[in-house]
Amino acid sequence: MKIVILSRKSKTYFNDKFIEAANRYSNSNLEIKILDPFACQLYLENNESSLFYKDQVITNIDLVIPRINGSSIDYGISVIKHFEKTSAKIINGSEILAKCKNKFEILQKLQAIEGIKIPKSVMIKSPKELKSAISFVGGLPVVLKMSYDNNKSLGFILINDINCAESFLDMNFMLDNFTQIGQSVIVQEFIDNSLGKSVSHLFLGGKIILSYINKLTIVNNMGCPPINPEIPDITELSDHTKNLIIKIAEKFQLEFGIISILESSLGPFVFEVNPLPDVEKFEKIHKIDIVSKLINYIACNIRD
Repeated sequence: MKIVILSRKSKTYFNDKFIEAANRYSNSNLEIKILDPFACQLYLENNESSLFYKDQVITNIDLVIPRINGSSIDYGISVIKHFEKTSAKIINGSEILAKCKNKFEILQKLQAIEGIKIPKSVMIKSPKELKSAISFVGGLPVVLKMSYDNNKSLGFILINDINCAESFLDMNFMLDNFTQIGQSVIVQEFIDNSLGKSVSHLFLGGKIILSYINKLTIVNNMGCPPINPEIPDITELSDHTKNLIIKIAEKFQLEFGIISILESSLGPFVFEVNPLPDVEKFEKIHKIDIVSKLINYIACNIRD
């Protein structure tokens, strides 16, 4: 089986671990190439399409695993669409990557699924709109997050003070002016009776393989992530939660990724679908060999 990992860097935790685990896999016949999407040349002519990598044509690929984000996501999606014209199987194809590159668009897609609750959310483009956005979602505290995930922004934060909120926005918009990524800010209600607790579910091939609790605590009016996340037993998840996760995965066509849910007395609120999970974080914090599970899934379900 010929496998392509689409990644801007050849040496990453995931790439190294995947190659190492593939070499250990019994009866392994896996040939792995790591391609930088920015070095791919996409050729079109009438009914013909070809993909070249450093001037060499790429053919007979059985499986593509995207590991792209940030500034590489748009061109990477175009590369994946080219692979989709062939017989190659894609772990999370161009459609789900396009759906999930913008966090507000994820919420829009979730809103369209019957029976799914999402937190009240407002997207703004200017810090001048912050105060009115906070009032729209019910007042402080609020969660602030940038619309795109990348290493040039400060991610998300739980804030209970308007001055801290303004500082967060000023810093992120200043970074965005330098990078020209086109960030917006999402102002989201804090689900009070969730006590800052969300559960992230790692999903692979129709099954939940890991669930863990994130609980933010407010220190100096700002939210802090947990040092040691709690890991609930998957068997303790209610049938309703399991069915909800499976339903979302099916609607998004998610094969491998994370679905994050806020549990509250008002029911579950879904706020994130991530088709590009941070495997290194999961493996190091939760001591679970996710890459081997992925390889086993590939070997059992995908034929060359």
